[in-house]
Amino acid sequence: MAGSLYTAFFIPTRHEAQGIFSHLKISSKTSFGKSHIYEAQSKRRGQKVLLIQMGIGIELATKAAKYVFDHYPIGAAWLLGVCAATQAGHHSGHSFLATHLCMEDSSLQILETNSQLRLRAEILLKKASFPLFHGKILTVNRVIEKAEEKMNLGKKHDCLGLEMEAYPVALEAQGRKIPFLEVRWVLDPAEYEIPPVKNMVDESGNAKAIAAFKQLVLKPQLAGQIFPFMIKVRQALKPMNQFLHSYFEDGTI
Repeated sequence: MAGSLYTAFFIPTRHEAQGIFSHLKISSKTSFGKSHIYEAQSKRRGQKVLLIQMGIGIELATKAAKYVFDHYPIGAAWLLGVCAATQAGHHSGHSFLATHLCMEDSSLQILETNSQLRLRAEILLKKASFPLFHGKILTVNRVIEKAEEKMNLGKKHDCLGLEMEAYPVALEAQGRKIPFLEVRWVLDPAEYEIPPVKNMVDESGNAKAIAAFKQLVLKPQLAGQIFPFMIKVRQALKPMNQFLHSYFEDGTI
């Protein structure tokens, strides 16, 4: 029955998920490997929600998706988070609504997202008045720092952006005939080369203080690169949090 099904929100890190917690009444937390699964109800409407803070990368996303879809009754699945743009002209905070998902391996099928969820998301995103773009999103298995590589992947796969988690979650959902949608917000524009922060955070997205300190001691110039990067993080999370507010607080959608 519809009332007994969860709406699942897959979000890679706690930083990206911070905007959802204020809308939920958490009833339990389960840890599975690096992932954390929160059973909850939305405060406004009592909707059954499953929040999956799955961690960064294809491997963790695959494990989290299999576990969640095997152990919980899911009515619809959303994947939300930040991404890199692959085409010039997109700025931090732009919204990408995925129509299709792909991987670098061209032998793998291209997956289509659910049209009804896309329509609902489009209504909410347009209310937020942030720039919105529809298209294909690419899942990769590594952090891509260089602008040239991002744009080359954009041309090769005709995609708007790239991230590291959605495809395996969508594939698991498709196998179970569960509606799935991905919405991403641009953190790093295509032309922007991100600083080498991948060794400063763990798979959960939490800062590795000692590693970060060592990096800054060895390369003091990184400090000047990280501050602008953190501004872009905030620019990406602002519209994402506004979308979550609209989703949970608008009683008509």
